[in-house]
Amino acid sequence: MAFLVVSLLLGQQHFAINTDALNLGFMLFIFCVGVEAGPNFFFFFRDGKNYLMLALVMVGSAMLIAMVLGKVFGWDIGLTAGMLAGAMTSTPVLVGAGDTLRHFGLPSDQLAQSLDHLSLGYALTYLVGLVSLIVGARYMPKLQHQDLQTSAQQIARERGLDTDSKRKVYLPVIRAYRVGPELVAWADGKNLRELGIYRQTGCYIERIRRNGILANPDGDAVLQMGDDIALVGYPDAHARLDPSFRNGKEVFDRDLLDMRIVTEEIVVKNHNAVGRRLAQLKLTDHGCFLNRVIRSQIEMPIDDNVVLNKGDVLQVSGDARRVKPWPTASALSPFTAR
Repeated sequence: MAFLVVSLLLGQQHFAINTDALNLGFMLFIFCVGVEAGPNFFFFFRDGKNYLMLALVMVGSAMLIAMVLGKVFGWDIGLTAGMLAGAMTSTPVLVGAGDTLRHFGLPSDQLAQSLDHLSLGYALTYLVGLVSLIVGARYMPKLQHQDLQTSAQQIARERGLDTDSKRKVYLPVIRAYRVGPELVAWADGKNLRELGIYRQTGCYIERIRRNGILANPDGDAVLQMGDDIALVGYPDAHARLDPSFRNGKEVFDRDLLDMRIVTEEIVVKNHNAVGRRLAQLKLTDHGCFLNRVIRSQIEMPIDDNVVLNKGDVLQVSGDARRVKPWPTASALSPFTAR
């Protein structure tokens, strides 16, 4: 809207702009719109019938009304097209109409007048169209006795966007603990795979030092008295650890804690990944932590039911040995690391 006002003021001073510069500016405008909307454009076609019908009704009714008013009031083609573009707040219609007029074979004086009327009609109705859009969006639901807040919350729950979901605002940390009798009793001879420590604590056992030997445990490892274990997890997960894990004996072992925690931003590109829920990525099976989900520059709530869209950015942290191969191991590759 501000650009339109500035343009009107410049036009009042008979300011002229080069045609090539005008076309370049419009191409950049369309390009930016496409880049912003592109990743989610085809995703919204899952509700294709609704969007298609809405587009057809809006465009068809707008064109019909514009043509009828043009006939009734005797507007020329330039003014009619400008009124249509402004009422729809559609810059592409304005530029398309101008390009069509230039190739219409009109005499030079009539072409100049039509182009002037095109810009005039657009300027006159753009503000009306914009205000009507805002007012309609605000008050139409009330006229139809619809509760937008309730409807939005219902849709959010259906699509895994519950506003109660938590966002992580920190990264995982590494701490080391010595296995005591309480933890051995709790494990009761089960291996790490059977214990499912992450599900119960939110932390992974990344390394074990046993009898002075440092090892990376697999799922078959069994905890023994005196083992020093390196746990990776969010700070709040460490704070919630049952005393049987800590046993009051946090240890400092430089080699045990010497792990490189990395963070990767991974862009969802594969069609096999689009439409899946976060839970299906099985991040926990690969020892990775999901910090953020970014969609169209908006941070989404982290919830297992969030459905992935093309172009979503997943910020994943963990030991470098786990994070780097995760996109391939998840069977959802190719992702693209940024």
